[in-house]
Amino acid sequence: MKQLDEFGEDARIEYDYHRERYHANFLVKTPQVERLNVRLWDLLDANQQGPSRVKGAAVVDSPPGLGKTTAVDAFGRAFHKRQITRHGTAFDEGQTIHIPVCRVAFTGNTTTRALNEAILNFYNHPSADASKSRYLRNRNLAALAAESVRRHGTRLIIVDDVHFLKIHTDEGVALANELKWLAVLTRDVDR
Repeated sequence: MKQLDEFGEDARIEYDYHRERYHANFLVKTPQVERLNVRLWDLLDANQQGPSRVKGAAVVDSPPGLGKTTAVDAFGRAFHKRQITRHGTAFDEGQTIHIPVCRVAFTGNTTTRALNEAILNFYNHPSADASKSRYLRNRNLAALAAESVRRHGTRLIIVDDVHFLKIHTDEGVALANELKWLAVLTRDVDR
């Protein structure tokens, strides 16, 4: 308390801001979170096996408000740190930033085009803005998104709000197939 009392007004505002953010995103390591982490690490380790093997994916499901997003994001941060420790922060003699984890979210009407745009926006790809025009066809966007995944050494793609995926529609099937295709790309990353 004595140290807090010594803060000036600006320092106290900044301290309170960071403290509020920390507590708003606090992850309680419950037995369920621990089991989730073990299973996710096992899945990622298994995905390193031969290129011809089918690669797994995980869907985390529970009632709203129990911390699914917080738990998966914490896992993503841990995976990111592990990959940076193993492979460094840059590739190609510092020309390319190593980004081991890509995180995007579905919306109520996510299409394959919207997914690829979200990936391009995540990487801050120059074509992300151009994607609003009709000049870039969806396959072109997919190729650009795939190249971003490969170039940055991404090994994990976190998709939040996957419950918006309507698998019983043509667009839902196309979107599920797009995710499978991206999973193959993250497997083929050699870093």
